[in-house]
Amino acid sequence: MGQLPGVEFVAEQDAWLPEMALKKAGDILTAHPEIDIIWSANEGGTVGSVMAVKNAGREVKVVVFGTDASQQLVEFMLAEDGILQALTTQTPFELGTKAMEQAIAALKGQEVEAKVVMDGVLVARQDPDGVRAFGTRLADLIALGNQ
Repeated sequence: MGQLPGVEFVAEQDAWLPEMALKKAGDILTAHPEIDIIWSANEGGTVGSVMAVKNAGREVKVVVFGTDASQQLVEFMLAEDGILQALTTQTPFELGTKAMEQAIAALKGQEVEAKVVMDGVLVARQDPDGVRAFGTRLADLIALGNQ
């Protein structure tokens, strides 16, 4: 992405927990007031980044994109402040099914794929009905997992 016209990376940090991401994203926003996009690689980083943008009062100027999902992130995406724009998420049941298929094939001495690429899910603010439907499905999966 660094080779895309108009895209400049100004910082890269590890911050997998919301509290760490809040501080690090806040520090980055302070050091680089020209930032207009933050991408976070996981749920905790995305939560912290959204909160850092809010705390900095930069809701109109900075948007966040993230990976992974939670009910909190679904709520952030539906919020009027418009900070969280989109999430990419995995499909855990499909991932588990594919992993088991590969494991069973390996145990049977069959050939297994060296690399498995699976489709993810895009959840975008521009489709609020889709965001709500995703949130409902996520809540159902969480409830199923808690049984």
